[in-house]
Amino acid sequence: MKQWFTFSRQPIENIEKLVLDLMQEDTILMIGTDAQRIGRRTDFVTVLIMYKPGKGARVFSTKETVKREMSLWEKLSKETWLSLEVAMQMDQLLHISDRIEVHVDANPDPKFDSSDYVKQLVGMVIGQGFKYTLKPEAAAASHAADHCVKGKNIP
Repeated sequence: MKQWFTFSRQPIENIEKLVLDLMQEDTILMIGTDAQRIGRRTDFVTVLIMYKPGKGARVFSTKETVKREMSLWEKLSKETWLSLEVAMQMDQLLHISDRIEVHVDANPDPKFDSSDYVKQLVGMVIGQGFKYTLKPEAAAASHAADHCVKGKNIP
């Protein structure tokens, strides 16, 4: 089981229990992953955002390291799959696939290299039965996870 943390880097003993305790009828789960290459390794941070419209959000994160360099496709597909794993775990726990959004760290604008892979990445998400959001609106991946993977949330 992965180690999860609050946004202020406090360890969470049991993410499923915490989500169950905090879950309310109007809560939306936004899940996204971003990666940062550091030398020959790549760190992946997945965030789970529990968003309550008009009331704010709680952000939780987990990190995984791969000790090798990756192509852009490998990195993007791993980011998407890590997000999907959390989405499936939360759906199995809560049965709320209609309130889970997977934020994909790819931009459909052709001026970005990631645009070449948008269809495949979106297909992964839709194939698992979840809604998707792409950059620049994919806040869980492009803002929260990016913030965590770069260590900006470390006190």
